[in-house]
Amino acid sequence: MAKRPRYANNLITFNLITFKQITFNQLTFNQLTFNQITFNQLTFNQLTKKK
Repeated sequence: MAKRPRYANNLITFNLITFKQITFNQLTFNQLTFNQITFNQLTFNQLTKKK
């Protein structure tokens, strides 16, 4: 069994960390966008209820 070069393991680790970071950022962005949309909806509702 040939030994894998050390840099290959480092590259795999780096890719996994980067993927996790990107996924986390995407989820956070989605959450913020959702919160913004919800806030806008609530604000809109408040404005339309006023007479």
